[in-house]
Amino acid sequence: MAESREDKVRALFGDSQKQWNQDVPSVSQVVSGTGNIVAGGNVTIHHRPVVVKTQVIPGAMHISQETARTLTELVNQIVVAEAAVRKSPRNHAAVWGALKRKFKYSSLSLMPAIHGEEAISALRQDLGRLLGSKSAPKRVPDWRNKRYTAIHARVKQLGIEHWKTQHLQERYSVSSLKDLSDDDLDSVYQAVFARKKAP
Repeated sequence: MAESREDKVRALFGDSQKQWNQDVPSVSQVVSGTGNIVAGGNVTIHHRPVVVKTQVIPGAMHISQETARTLTELVNQIVVAEAAVRKSPRNHAAVWGALKRKFKYSSLSLMPAIHGEEAISALRQDLGRLLGSKSAPKRVPDWRNKRYTAIHARVKQLGIEHWKTQHLQERYSVSSLKDLSDDDLDSVYQAVFARKKAP
C-alpha cells in the first residue's frame, strides 16, 4: 500500500515537530483596558486639538457703537487721503494697528470708553495733517467737504460759533465757508483748530 503524501511528511518531521514544540516556551498575552484602543500593526490616530476661544462681551465700560462708527469712518478717510498724497500710503490694517498700539486695546469694540474721544481726536489730527498738504486740495476726493465737516465739528465742540462767524466776516468778508478759496478755507481750518475751549 502506497504511503500518502501526508504520511511521508509526518514520517520526516513528526519527531522534530514534537521536539520543537517542547523547546519553545509558550507565551500568553493579556490585553485589558478601559476604553483604550487595542490594535496590532501600525495605528494612526488623528487628534484635533480643542481650541477654546474666550469671548469678551463689550459693556458700559467700552466705547459705544456710534463712537466705533466714527472711528471707522475716520480710518477710511485717512486711508483714502494717504493714498492720494503719500508715496508710501498705509492701508487699513496699518492705521488700525497704530491706533491699537497707541490706546492698548485688542479689538475696536473693547476700547475703553475713556479713550473714545481721545482716539477720535487723534485720528482727526492725522487726517487734518494729510488734508493740509499742498497737493491735498487737488488730489484728495471731496477735500472741501472734509474741511467743512472738520471745521463744523471743532466749532461745535469748542462752542465758538459766534467767533467763527465774526472771523469769516472780518478776515475774509464772507458769511459762509463755501465762499472761501481753497487756501482761505485751509487757513480757517488752521485757525479753528488752534483755538482752545473757552473757560
